[in-house]
Amino acid sequence: MALTFLPGHLDGRANLYQQAAALITAGYGLHQIVDHLRRNPPARRDRQPLTLILQDLRDGTTFAEALRTQRKWIPEFDVSLLEAGEKSGRLDHCLKSLEQHYRERASMARSFLSEIAYPALLLHVVVMVLCLQPFGWFSSEGG
Repeated sequence: MALTFLPGHLDGRANLYQQAAALITAGYGLHQIVDHLRRNPPARRDRQPLTLILQDLRDGTTFAEALRTQRKWIPEFDVSLLEAGEKSGRLDHCLKSLEQHYRERASMARSFLSEIAYPALLLHVVVMVLCLQPFGWFSSEGG
């Protein structure tokens, strides 16, 4: 599985699940949903995995089996939850839960990045001052 922690990636995954949940609620079938998401993905990087998932569905595999073939694209946690939703008939609820989960993760990632921005900048300035000091750039003597 790819390491996904940037807010943009997490928001993209949340948007994918939101669209899928909306389409299920509207009465579309799984093949139609995956095809729609493939043609109009929230992020371009989702197009290829969705194409492969759609092909697997057309070949007769279950949704969970098709997702499992894309291990680098989708976490096992998501696959397990979606498989439970597929079996129980509550796939829309599982998609909404995953959407909320990814929205919260994106929010936490944004918060984390904003909180470390100032200390990181300060550290860079200190290192720069220490590295440039031997050249006399920051000496107190006028020159």
